[in-house]
Amino acid sequence: MKNLYLLLIVLLLIFGCKSKEKKFDDIEFMAYTVSEYLPGESKPSNTNQVFCRYYALTDNLGKTKLVVQNLNVKNDIKFYDIVIDKKIINDLVDSIMRLKSYTELKCHGDLFYDGLLSTIRINTGYKSKTVTFINYYDKENAIYLHYYRYIDSLIRTKNYIATKDTNLISKRRKDFMNWTYKLDTLTCLIPIYINEPVEFIPPQINKHNHKHPKKD
Repeated sequence: MKNLYLLLIVLLLIFGCKSKEKKFDDIEFMAYTVSEYLPGESKPSNTNQVFCRYYALTDNLGKTKLVVQNLNVKNDIKFYDIVIDKKIINDLVDSIMRLKSYTELKCHGDLFYDGLLSTIRINTGYKSKTVTFINYYDKENAIYLHYYRYIDSLIRTKNYIATKDTNLISKRRKDFMNWTYKLDTLTCLIPIYINEPVEFIPPQINKHNHKHPKKD
Protein backbone atom coordinates (compact mmCIF):
# COMPACT_ATOMS: atom_id res chain seq x y z
CA MET A 1 0.00 0.00 0.00
CA LYS A 2 2.85 2.33 0.86
CA ASN A 3 4.46 1.67 -2.53
CA LEU A 4 1.16 2.50 -4.25
CA TYR A 5 1.01 5.89 -2.51
CA LEU A 6 4.60 6.60 -3.51
CA LEU A 7 3.81 5.71 -7.12
CA LEU A 8 0.78 8.03 -7.14
CA ILE A 9 2.85 10.88 -5.71
CA VAL A 10 5.56 10.39 -8.35
CA LEU A 11 2.98 10.33 -11.15
CA LEU A 12 1.33 13.51 -9.85
CA LEU A 13 4.70 15.26 -9.73
CA ILE A 14 5.59 14.16 -13.25
CA PHE A 15 2.28 15.19 -14.82
CA GLY A 16 2.13 18.35 -12.71
CA CYS A 17 5.51 19.48 -14.03
CA LYS A 18 4.55 18.67 -17.60
CA SER A 19 1.34 20.65 -17.36
CA LYS A 20 3.33 23.78 -16.43
CA GLU A 21 5.66 23.53 -19.40
CA LYS A 22 5.18 25.95 -22.28
CA LYS A 23 3.84 23.91 -25.18
CA PHE A 24 4.35 25.01 -28.77
CA ASP A 25 4.76 23.30 -32.11
CA ASP A 26 7.35 25.55 -33.70
CA ILE A 27 8.75 29.05 -33.93
CA GLU A 28 9.07 30.99 -37.17
CA PHE A 29 11.56 33.83 -37.53
CA MET A 30 12.09 36.13 -40.48
CA ALA A 31 14.46 39.05 -41.03
CA TYR A 32 13.27 40.86 -44.12
CA THR A 33 12.86 44.05 -46.08
CA VAL A 34 10.00 45.43 -48.16
CA SER A 35 10.99 46.99 -51.45
CA GLU A 36 9.91 47.55 -55.04
CA TYR A 37 13.43 46.72 -56.23
CA LEU A 38 14.15 43.10 -57.11
CA PRO A 39 17.49 41.63 -55.96
CA GLY A 40 20.15 42.44 -58.53
CA GLU A 41 17.86 44.82 -60.44
CA SER A 42 18.34 48.60 -60.76
CA LYS A 43 14.83 49.39 -61.98
CA PRO A 44 11.82 49.26 -59.61
CA SER A 45 8.99 46.82 -60.17
CA ASN A 46 5.33 47.84 -60.15
CA THR A 47 4.59 46.83 -56.55
CA ASN A 48 6.30 46.40 -53.19
CA GLN A 49 7.35 42.88 -52.22
CA VAL A 50 8.82 41.13 -49.20
CA PHE A 51 12.42 39.99 -49.60
CA CYS A 52 13.48 37.59 -46.88
CA ARG A 53 17.13 37.69 -45.76
CA TYR A 54 16.71 34.96 -43.14
CA TYR A 55 13.87 32.55 -42.47
CA ALA A 56 14.14 29.99 -39.66
CA LEU A 57 11.65 27.30 -38.63
CA THR A 58 12.51 25.85 -35.20
CA ASP A 59 10.84 22.95 -33.40
CA ASN A 60 10.60 22.70 -29.61
CA LEU A 61 13.88 20.78 -29.45
CA GLY A 62 15.82 23.54 -31.16
CA LYS A 63 16.20 21.77 -34.51
CA THR A 64 15.96 24.42 -37.18
CA LYS A 65 15.51 24.66 -40.92
CA LEU A 66 17.16 27.84 -42.16
CA VAL A 67 16.76 29.68 -45.47
CA VAL A 68 19.26 32.40 -46.39
CA GLN A 69 18.71 34.72 -49.34
CA ASN A 70 21.32 37.03 -50.83
CA LEU A 71 19.36 40.26 -51.32
CA ASN A 72 21.89 41.54 -53.84
CA VAL A 73 21.71 38.56 -56.20
CA LYS A 74 18.53 37.32 -57.87
CA ASN A 75 17.45 33.77 -56.93
CA ASP A 76 20.49 33.21 -54.66
CA ILE A 77 18.77 31.18 -51.92
CA LYS A 78 20.42 28.52 -49.74
CA PHE A 79 18.97 25.98 -47.28
CA TYR A 80 20.65 24.83 -44.07
CA ASP A 81 20.13 22.89 -40.85
CA ILE A 82 21.13 24.49 -37.56
CA VAL A 83 20.44 23.87 -33.87
CA ILE A 84 19.37 26.70 -31.57
CA ASP A 85 20.18 26.55 -27.86
CA LYS A 86 17.11 25.41 -25.89
CA LYS A 87 17.61 28.07 -23.21
CA ILE A 88 17.45 30.82 -25.83
CA ILE A 89 14.20 29.35 -27.14
CA ASN A 90 12.68 29.05 -23.66
CA ASP A 91 13.64 32.62 -22.76
CA LEU A 92 12.10 33.85 -26.01
CA VAL A 93 8.85 31.93 -25.51
CA ASP A 94 8.54 33.07 -21.88
CA SER A 95 9.04 36.69 -22.90
CA ILE A 96 6.45 36.61 -25.70
CA MET A 97 3.90 34.78 -23.56
CA ARG A 98 4.18 37.45 -20.83
CA LEU A 99 3.35 40.28 -23.22
CA LYS A 100 -0.27 41.38 -23.50
CA SER A 101 0.05 44.39 -25.78
CA TYR A 102 2.68 46.09 -27.92
CA THR A 103 2.08 49.27 -25.89
CA GLU A 104 4.03 47.64 -23.06
CA LEU A 105 7.13 47.97 -25.24
CA LYS A 106 6.50 51.43 -26.64
CA CYS A 107 9.59 53.65 -26.75
CA HIS A 108 9.40 57.39 -27.33
CA GLY A 109 11.81 59.30 -29.54
CA ASP A 110 12.93 59.67 -33.14
CA LEU A 111 15.53 57.75 -35.12
CA PHE A 112 16.82 57.06 -38.60
CA TYR A 113 16.32 53.44 -39.61
CA ASP A 114 16.62 51.72 -42.98
CA GLY A 115 17.71 48.24 -41.91
CA LEU A 116 16.01 44.86 -41.81
CA LEU A 117 12.68 44.25 -40.11
CA SER A 118 12.01 41.13 -38.05
CA THR A 119 9.01 38.98 -37.12
CA ILE A 120 8.83 36.07 -34.68
CA ARG A 121 5.76 33.82 -34.59
CA ILE A 122 5.09 31.05 -32.05
CA ASN A 123 2.67 28.40 -33.35
CA THR A 124 0.58 26.07 -31.20
CA GLY A 125 -1.87 24.03 -33.23
CA TYR A 126 -3.78 26.59 -35.29
CA LYS A 127 -3.19 29.40 -32.81
CA SER A 128 -0.24 31.77 -32.99
CA LYS A 129 1.30 34.74 -31.25
CA THR A 130 3.57 37.13 -33.12
CA VAL A 131 6.07 39.85 -32.29
CA THR A 132 7.13 42.28 -35.00
CA PHE A 133 10.06 44.63 -34.37
CA ILE A 134 12.86 46.58 -36.00
CA ASN A 135 16.47 45.47 -35.52
CA TYR A 136 17.31 48.42 -33.30
CA TYR A 137 18.65 48.24 -29.79
CA ASP A 138 16.25 48.97 -26.96
CA LYS A 139 16.08 47.38 -23.54
CA GLU A 140 12.44 46.33 -23.96
CA ASN A 141 13.07 44.29 -27.10
CA ALA A 142 16.63 43.19 -26.34
CA ILE A 143 15.59 39.53 -26.02
CA TYR A 144 14.18 39.54 -29.56
CA LEU A 145 17.29 41.20 -30.91
CA HIS A 146 19.35 38.57 -29.12
CA TYR A 147 17.42 35.85 -30.96
CA TYR A 148 18.06 37.58 -34.28
CA ARG A 149 21.75 38.13 -33.53
CA TYR A 150 22.19 34.55 -32.36
CA ILE A 151 20.86 33.18 -35.67
CA ASP A 152 22.89 35.78 -37.56
CA SER A 153 26.06 34.69 -35.72
CA LEU A 154 25.49 31.03 -36.65
CA ILE A 155 25.22 32.06 -40.28
CA ARG A 156 28.27 34.32 -40.21
CA THR A 157 30.42 31.65 -38.55
CA LYS A 158 29.04 29.00 -40.94
CA ASN A 159 27.83 26.92 -38.01
CA TYR A 160 25.38 24.99 -40.16
CA ILE A 161 25.11 22.11 -42.59
CA ALA A 162 23.49 22.20 -46.03
CA THR A 163 20.13 20.47 -46.42
CA LYS A 164 18.34 19.06 -49.46
CA ASP A 165 14.99 18.78 -47.67
CA THR A 166 13.54 22.03 -49.03
CA ASN A 167 9.90 21.40 -50.07
CA LEU A 168 8.11 21.98 -46.76
CA ILE A 169 10.41 24.78 -45.60
CA SER A 170 9.92 26.59 -48.91
CA LYS A 171 6.13 26.41 -48.50
CA ARG A 172 6.24 27.59 -44.90
CA ARG A 173 8.60 30.44 -45.81
CA LYS A 174 6.38 31.64 -48.67
CA ASP A 175 3.28 31.46 -46.47
CA PHE A 176 5.01 33.44 -43.72
CA MET A 177 6.27 36.08 -46.15
CA ASN A 178 2.78 36.59 -47.58
CA TRP A 179 1.15 36.68 -44.16
CA THR A 180 3.73 39.14 -42.80
CA TYR A 181 3.32 41.53 -45.71
CA LYS A 182 -0.46 41.43 -45.26
CA LEU A 183 -0.08 42.13 -41.54
CA ASP A 184 2.34 45.00 -42.16
CA THR A 185 -0.04 46.52 -44.69
CA LEU A 186 -3.10 46.21 -42.44
CA THR A 187 -1.47 47.59 -39.31
CA CYS A 188 0.69 50.25 -41.02
CA LEU A 189 3.32 49.19 -38.50
CA ILE A 190 6.32 49.67 -40.72
CA PRO A 191 7.28 52.72 -42.78
CA ILE A 192 8.53 51.30 -46.08
CA TYR A 193 10.60 54.33 -47.08
CA ILE A 194 12.20 56.50 -44.41
CA ASN A 195 13.59 59.86 -45.54
CA GLU A 196 13.38 61.67 -42.22
CA PRO A 197 13.34 60.85 -38.48
CA VAL A 198 10.27 58.85 -37.47
CA GLU A 199 8.83 57.66 -34.19
CA PHE A 200 10.34 54.44 -32.85
CA ILE A 201 8.44 51.41 -34.12
CA PRO A 202 7.67 49.21 -31.09
CA PRO A 203 7.32 45.43 -31.22
CA GLN A 204 3.72 44.52 -31.97
CA ILE A 205 1.99 41.51 -30.47
CA ASN A 206 -0.62 39.68 -32.54
CA LYS A 207 -2.75 36.66 -31.68
CA HIS A 208 -4.43 34.88 -34.56
CA ASN A 209 -5.38 31.60 -36.17
CA HIS A 210 -3.59 30.25 -39.21
CA LYS A 211 -3.20 27.20 -41.43
CA HIS A 212 0.12 25.80 -42.54
CA PRO A 213 0.73 24.27 -45.98
CA LYS A 214 0.26 20.52 -46.02
CA LYS A 215 3.22 18.23 -46.42
CA ASP A 216 3.76 16.67 -49.84
